[in-house]
Amino acid sequence: MSARQTSNWISLSDMMTGLMLVFLLIAIITISQVSERESKRTELITEFENTRLEIYEELEKSFGDKRSEWGIEISEDLTIKFENPDVLFGYLSSNITPSFREILNEFIPSYLDIVNSDKYSEKIKEVRIEGHTADWSDYLFTIKLSQERSNAVLAYIFSSDYFSSLPSENKEKIKFWFTSNGLGNGRTLDSEGEFTFESKGDVDVKSRRVEFRIVTNSQELVEQIIDNLKNNN
Repeated sequence: MSARQTSNWISLSDMMTGLMLVFLLIAIITISQVSERESKRTELITEFENTRLEIYEELEKSFGDKRSEWGIEISEDLTIKFENPDVLFGYLSSNITPSFREILNEFIPSYLDIVNSDKYSEKIKEVRIEGHTADWSDYLFTIKLSQERSNAVLAYIFSSDYFSSLPSENKEKIKFWFTSNGLGNGRTLDSEGEFTFESKGDVDVKSRRVEFRIVTNSQELVEQIIDNLKNNN
């Protein structure tokens, strides 16, 4: 092999080595970016799960021993169901019974203390008060009745002495978060507490209920993850 050929071969080898280093660098950067995105998604999901678990544990601590006395169920989706229909309202009425008023008088301060905690200020999107009725042939009537019942509960919260004692900032936050929702008999429950639409079971009396549901900002979390994926693809 001549000196010129040797020189050309060395130059070609140097070029190939350089290209390999460039490809290796690109691969390292790509892997690093993917790892960073995965780490960020994991961090966001972990934060959401920790928030949900923390709120659930506070609900359990505050109201867990009231299950039998109040006729409530506490779910991990941050819902408290008041399921004793005879305690809540009169038949086809939206007037809160004296018994339910007594329960709410004890429930409201503890519940508002939880949702008003500073650590959840950026984590809670909505607190839904849902009215549900038992099965009835006139669906629109059940919507109207359940809406009136959820309105009555919300109004009772706003008229409570505890709400009146809160600082203005906390009152505004509660007004921003709390909504009243009448769902009629669209989500009746069977004896196992499952939606009859899904289970095809018989409608149980616990369908006549009031639910307090804390909605976290999980939707924003999902949107943020999707945006991150779009921006990095």
